[in-house]
Amino acid sequence: MDKRGKIGAMADSLRRCAASDKLKGLVKVRGLASVHDFILLLLILCIVLPLCMVVSKPSLSDYASAFTSDVFRSAMANTAVLCVLSASLSAAIGYFYAYAIAYSRVPFKRFFAAMPLVHLILPPSVSGLSFILLFGRNGFVTKTLLHLDVSLYGLPGTVVAQVLCFFPIAYVICLQRLRSINHSLENAACAMSDGYARVFLLTLRLSHSAILQSFLFVCVLSASDFGNPLILAGRFRVAAIEIYSALTGWIDVGKSACMGTVLLIPSLLLFILQSRLEAKGERRTSQIGKGSQSDLIAAPPAGLNHCASGFCMFMASCIAAQVVSVSLGAFQNIWGVDWSLTLKHMASIANAGLELRNSIVFSFFGAVAAVVVASVCAYSVFRVRHALSKVMHAVISLPAAVPGTLFGMAFLLLSANAGIRSSRLMISVAMFVGFVPFAYRIFSSRLLQISESLDDASSSCGASWRRTFIRVFIPLSGESVFSSLFYCFARGIGTVSAVIFLVSFDTPLASVRILSLTEQGFWGDAAALSLFLMVVIFLLLLLAYAAIRLFGRKDAGFEKGFIFL
Repeated sequence: MDKRGKIGAMADSLRRCAASDKLKGLVKVRGLASVHDFILLLLILCIVLPLCMVVSKPSLSDYASAFTSDVFRSAMANTAVLCVLSASLSAAIGYFYAYAIAYSRVPFKRFFAAMPLVHLILPPSVSGLSFILLFGRNGFVTKTLLHLDVSLYGLPGTVVAQVLCFFPIAYVICLQRLRSINHSLENAACAMSDGYARVFLLTLRLSHSAILQSFLFVCVLSASDFGNPLILAGRFRVAAIEIYSALTGWIDVGKSACMGTVLLIPSLLLFILQSRLEAKGERRTSQIGKGSQSDLIAAPPAGLNHCASGFCMFMASCIAAQVVSVSLGAFQNIWGVDWSLTLKHMASIANAGLELRNSIVFSFFGAVAAVVVASVCAYSVFRVRHALSKVMHAVISLPAAVPGTLFGMAFLLLSANAGIRSSRLMISVAMFVGFVPFAYRIFSSRLLQISESLDDASSSCGASWRRTFIRVFIPLSGESVFSSLFYCFARGIGTVSAVIFLVSFDTPLASVRILSLTEQGFWGDAAALSLFLMVVIFLLLLLAYAAIRLFGRKDAGFEKGFIFL
């Protein structure tokens, strides 16, 4: 065969291989299309449809009544003030805490780095309850130590509680950005300047997008926070509380839906802006490249190291004080009045057996559903790239931008209009929807670390997409499965805002009971129930950590996924 014939034969072979690969890809897409369409339909029914019911519920008269109401205008103004203060302080504290962990020589760095992450898995009720036990009128700090008769309820108390609750989120966002900076730029700045201040300013400039991103994200969380304002805000009314009061107190669905819709608009805008900043930061990181901590030549001065150590110790002490105060409050007869030890509060846990069982069961089913749906969605979006992949990505990320109170009301309207009588089903769906963005983010991050050549090799061996998904992707994502399953389960046990409208006499929840006990002044019983939930969560954390250790090193996606509380 001459040279031209060999070239022709080679071209024919390449065309057959290309056609074969194209056919395999087509079969793969068609095989996943039905599952993709089913899950997309499920997400639309569980996420988009309830929100459409809320948005379409208010009439023009409801909007006119709301915008002319002094209570509504005051609540929205208070919400804006609370969001700005909480987000600003959380972003600042989170950034400097992350800077101390990433750059300074802080002793016990691994311990201080883990403390904010541990705080993220605590029940949300711990922040408000611990603030009352520490800084209330009978608080340990205000009355016992300082002998002050002051009231920190209202805006100050709510801001402090939210900052302690949300600054770990800003810390995670900023820490990721600081660790992705190429230290060669800072080394060049150090060589061209005389002091460390220039290096810090360069670092600040390179990471300012993370500060703004954390500010925007905490703004969304602060606007949707329900537990802390209900316990601590008092007469300082915010939008989330007014939505709840209008629906449960006055049975005014139109007014409640109107306020929820108005609150939804800025939340969506802030989340979209935050997402774009995050995508821009990731592109910039991929262009500049990552550096390692050992490459940093410019060492912080000794004074900065001492300040960073003191700052980390103070913030870690604040987190530890919340856990300790709730733990001790479960064994005090009357907090701030009678410090004698008692077990009556712990004995009261027996009266909450139904609440605990419901919380564990509903959280488990919601977490399992979130992990299954998120894993399939991530595989479909980032591997198969279906025609509607962008739609699926937007829909599954949407709950992260919607206030939990609004979603709770949306599910209430959905159950009423669809004739769904099972509150168990609606609570499980609410927990699934609330935490599926976190699980989706975890699996998406993991997929970006797995080479697509493994999928191609599996397909070339004749494996279907199901076999590739089960035998290739899931084993390589074992850490992500356990991380997302644990976090969704732990947060589901303590969730309040998304389920506050869905509980009934037959389906009470432990988180709602804690909130009710705290609001009524039964702090010992609330502390005992909170302590029990914390013990359950930390035991699950140890089990999850042991399971992750069996599958290899810690998954980077676990830490990144924490920002989707």
